Amino acid sequence: MNECNGLTRMNQPQVTGAMCVDSKGLCLISKGTADPAASGYLSEISRCANHVASTNEDSPVTAIEFGKTCVGHFGICTMRLIDEQILIKRGDNVTTVIYKDKTK
Repeated sequence: MNECNGLTRMNQPQVTGAMCVDSKGLCLISKGTADPAASGYLSEISRCANHVASTNEDSPVTAIEFGKTCVGHFGICTMRLIDEQILIKRGDNVTTVIYKDKTK
């Protein structure tokens, strides 16, 4: 459990949730807005990102950003606001997931 440091980040600005996931995709612990039901999906996304960015260095941090789309005249999207982000970092035994609200 020492490998998961995501829960220590809960007191940082913009962080709304954190989760630790084991190597099989099972949620070990979650706090805040982190959804334990998504642990397997997030672990698999991180595994795939590691495969794509295979280097001898540390595993990459995978960012999933989403938000609201504002629609202008005639159904044309004129602006997209990214206001939420999920950061995923895979370790040797534990994957750390951080949920952030970029509007804070």
